Amino acid sequence: MAQIDSLRTEEKFKKTEIGEIPVDWGVATLDEISEEIYRYPTYYNIKYVKQGIPEIRGELIRLNGLLETDLSKYRFISPETASKFPRTYLREGDFVISVRGTMGKVAIIPESLDGANMTANLIRVSPDRSKIFPMFFRQVLISEKFQKTLNITSSSTTIRTIKAPELKRLKFAIPPLPEQKKITEVLSTVDQAIEKSNEIIEKTRELKKGLTQELLTRGIGHKKFKNTEAGEIPVEWKIQFISETCDINPPKKEIDSLGDVKEVPFLPMEFVREDGEGIMQMEIRKISEVIRGYTYFRENDVLFAKITPCMENGKIAIASNLKNGIGFGSTEFHVLRPNINILLPKILFYWMERKSFRDFATNFFTGTAGQQRVQKAFFDVVKIPLPSLPEQHKIAEILKSVDDEIEEDRKSLDKLQNLKKGLMHKLLTGKVRVRI
Repeated sequence: MAQIDSLRTEEKFKKTEIGEIPVDWGVATLDEISEEIYRYPTYYNIKYVKQGIPEIRGELIRLNGLLETDLSKYRFISPETASKFPRTYLREGDFVISVRGTMGKVAIIPESLDGANMTANLIRVSPDRSKIFPMFFRQVLISEKFQKTLNITSSSTTIRTIKAPELKRLKFAIPPLPEQKKITEVLSTVDQAIEKSNEIIEKTRELKKGLTQELLTRGIGHKKFKNTEAGEIPVEWKIQFISETCDINPPKKEIDSLGDVKEVPFLPMEFVREDGEGIMQMEIRKISEVIRGYTYFRENDVLFAKITPCMENGKIAIASNLKNGIGFGSTEFHVLRPNINILLPKILFYWMERKSFRDFATNFFTGTAGQQRVQKAFFDVVKIPLPSLPEQHKIAEILKSVDDEIEEDRKSLDKLQNLKKGLMHKLLTGKVRVRI
């Protein structure tokens, strides 16, 4: 990354209402650097069509300030409907910002979505290109500093909102246009490396999905198969209800014998990755705070999110590296403790992380919309194939090697993201300057 090596440290600053900035930079409000900032509050009761004008909504905005590229995930409105909302028309280089509910998601409109429309939870910002370079402004809007400012500015009502007049008053440090473009080049270089890293991880995930399906239904080296409730499997394999192979939500019997244990690991739902990729980290809490009312688990227990949408999104994990071998967590986990004489925890984990398993589980939801859960009784009616223990060990080793590869790629991605975060802070505040 030669561009990064060419940076220099700034020494001359001036004090402003937003802090110290280089002496040749300016300060401007969002209103002053925009041609228009607009939110159309009556964009409701829309009829959708199979082909037409793409509709931009918050769910399609990525964390990197770009939009989803897969058009199959978009909804479409007719040109006639779009013509009724002329001020929500988007052009290339415009921005959409989520300003209600999930705050601060930002995306720049690419050429491929020029002419799209947007929903009422988004606001359109059309930058004045004589004052601000759009791709530079994208970096500003996804920066940690802007996100914190937006969070402070938004109202603290039940549904957090920021209104257009409040947004217009927000102030930014503005470098000269040539410097804006150079800063963008530097940060885009890191963005490209991050995107390539993400692509590698995604390809490995897809490989794992196919490999998991093959190994958990066809096994290793089998020639003859039979049809079962769980699908076609090798004739040598057995099949049992999950509840026959595991203790489901076992009682907290051993807690009474913990003695002097004062602190234990605690796992909130948000600390579990989606798509079956396990635990990011755990908190440490006093045992007196969690011993009652929270889910209890032991080393190698499988934790399965039972609430929507966490269950559908694949929040599932194996408890590991627990201090004193025990932990507590969200009440929205089912805890499954396999009988290791017939079923390895890893095999159960790999079976349950499959999307087809989670899709099947949705048939057993109970509760009202938005509060649906998979009940414990589900495990009394769903069956799992059981290879021999030696074969289970081989399958687990193969799939774990793919998991390890994904984890190494994720560590590389984390380093790149930390590099980008540090560069953004220095370049967008002028502490480090690019050479023009």
